[in-house]
Amino acid sequence: MTTRTLSFIRRTILVFVLSALVAEARADIFGDGLNFYRSGNYVAAIQAWRPLAERGDVRAQVNLGLMYNAGQGVTRDQGEAAKWYRKAAVQGDAKAQHNLGTMYYKGEGVLQDYKEAAQWFQMAADQGNKSAIMALASMYESGQGVPRDNKQAATWTRKAAGQGDDIAQILLATMYLKGNGVPQDFKEAAAWLRKSADQGNANAQELLGMMYRGGMGVPHDNKESVKWYRRAAQQGNASAQAQLGEMYSQGLGVGLDVVAAYVLYDLAAAAGTKESRNASKNRDKLLKIMTPSQITEAQEFRANWKPGMTLPGN
Repeated sequence: MTTRTLSFIRRTILVFVLSALVAEARADIFGDGLNFYRSGNYVAAIQAWRPLAERGDVRAQVNLGLMYNAGQGVTRDQGEAAKWYRKAAVQGDAKAQHNLGTMYYKGEGVLQDYKEAAQWFQMAADQGNKSAIMALASMYESGQGVPRDNKQAATWTRKAAGQGDDIAQILLATMYLKGNGVPQDFKEAAAWLRKSADQGNANAQELLGMMYRGGMGVPHDNKESVKWYRRAAQQGNASAQAQLGEMYSQGLGVGLDVVAAYVLYDLAAAAGTKESRNASKNRDKLLKIMTPSQITEAQEFRANWKPGMTLPGN
């Protein structure tokens, strides 16, 4: 082996070792900044991350953007936040792309520009960023920054739903219910609602209860309807409370129980939703047929009930 060859090998090894040491040092500095941030020492975190960000460290750039946007350790400056997001976004960071798109969408730190927002959302969505996917779907549905296209809206909503996003699953189900961007399909709607409902989403649970009660995409089954209404009602969903109250008052899928019906109607009446007025009327009708002891029992239960507590009835 020649002297020149040995010299080349030594230089290559030296460059490799130095690069590894620099990377390790940067990792330590980033970690120090993270520890400062978690302890609430935002000024120290900024001081640790700024030199890294200036040298092109994507993680530090994103974090500086977040801190300028929130005013943590620095005076809040959305223009500065956008600057750091952009530096990370052009390097391909999906979170930075989504955040920069959001700033263009809202006109925060930059001039409002839906087209520019859509382009950044598209870049992040292509990398699987769920927030960007949902934002892009919404823009296609409304025609903001992109041509209005319900099929594209459904396509992107499906991507987020397939990733397990419970809100996207409800939205996709609604699209199938209405035939909006997809063929109307109650069975497919019910399937997506179940996915969301099984994750504990109260709105999906309420809608699934409605589907079983009406036999839409699933067999008509009042007992199954009661099950899903109950889960949503216990989380405070006013529509589910009103519907479940109706089922108790009529003995549909459950034993007739005016005490349970009163409590549920009264909960829905207090929510201030569009169902509240009817729920209030139905509650007052029950008062005319309830015994004094039933009224006392219902009102005592209602006074102590909070979302998450077990509801009355079987």
